[in-house]
Amino acid sequence: MIQNWLHRLGTNIPEFDTMDEYIEFILRLARPYSEDLDEREFFLEKRWIEISDRDDDINAVLHIFKPDFSPEGLGRSGDLTYMRVVNGNVSMGVWSTIKNSNSMLIDEGGRFELFDMAFMNGDFIILKKHRNQHTPILDSKYLFLTRERLVKSGDTVMPWLDIMELWFNVYRLNAFYIGTVVVIILVTVFILLLSTI
Repeated sequence: MIQNWLHRLGTNIPEFDTMDEYIEFILRLARPYSEDLDEREFFLEKRWIEISDRDDDINAVLHIFKPDFSPEGLGRSGDLTYMRVVNGNVSMGVWSTIKNSNSMLIDEGGRFELFDMAFMNGDFIILKKHRNQHTPILDSKYLFLTRERLVKSGDTVMPWLDIMELWFNVYRLNAFYIGTVVVIILVTVFILLLSTI
């Protein structure tokens, strides 16, 4: 058990072939540090850029989740609204969560997609498309979003491997913090035991 714990505290991320493989590896470690969809302050009103490992994907895709966005002629006031911006071209839709689940439904122009929350904090959102995960598809089974300011400078977005490393830091920093607290507690207990002898 101690060996397993020490292995999990390792600071190096293994090499994988695809972004999905990186996501699945990091999810196993970082999931305990995730928020739930009910905690909307983590994702509302932020600019989220979509990350892909596809070499042929040259589009800049931005996602914005608004609590109430209704410019004249668009949407209905009071709707939870979703904007998807591809190279500056905006399409509007509506997002909602499903009660008593950690799932999100996105309706973009009449195309509905259901996602389960895999991970979320103030910098990353990983949504897993609800489907048979063994069915081969061309696209990733994950929608990986990161805060635009974190990974974009000017017109340049960090390479996706560097972004995976940034996300892995969520686990590294939390594991280091927990490890440090455990060591401090053990040293304190040891000192207290020695003082009673």
